[in-house]
Formats: sequence, structure tokens, C-alpha cells
Amino acid sequence: MPSKKRKRRKQAKKRKISLLYKFVECVNCKNRYLEGIRGIVIEETKNTLKILCVDGKVRTIIKNQCWYYVKQDNKLFLVPPSRLR
Repeated sequence: MPSKKRKRRKQAKKRKISLLYKFVECVNCKNRYLEGIRGIVIEETKNTLKILCVDGKVRTIIKNQCWYYVKQDNKLFLVPPSRLR
């Protein structure tokens, strides 16, 4: 029978992350034109993110195209597309 610690670890791995209203930067993208896009996520759907960029433009990005640096509470996290909602 698995211990409680193992169960918690498995549950933590399955947890999905919402990027809504967080500052993100796109890295390691399949589409090289998306590389380096930075801004605040203003809308999140099942497959896309709308990012308000530093230059004032709103860009729509397909979630599974990139990895994301997410800034939250003065910490920087690297989030793979599989961990997004």
C-alpha cells in the first residue's frame, strides 16, 4: 500500500496551472516567431493564451507551442505546456 507521501507527490505532478493575469515569457517555442514574447496573460482558453505584450499589442498564442517562464511572488518558474489548464 503506497504511503501518504507518495500519493501527495503524484497529486502534485498532476496539478494544472492557470496563467491568467500572470507575467509570462515564451521560450523554447516550436514557432521561432513566438520566441521571447513577454507580457500579461489577459485571456486563457482551452488551447490558447492572449497576452498583452510590453509593446501594447495583444497576441494570441497556442498553448502547446511553447514553454513559459512565469513570474509569481518574485519567483520565476519554467512551466511546460503539459502543466497548463
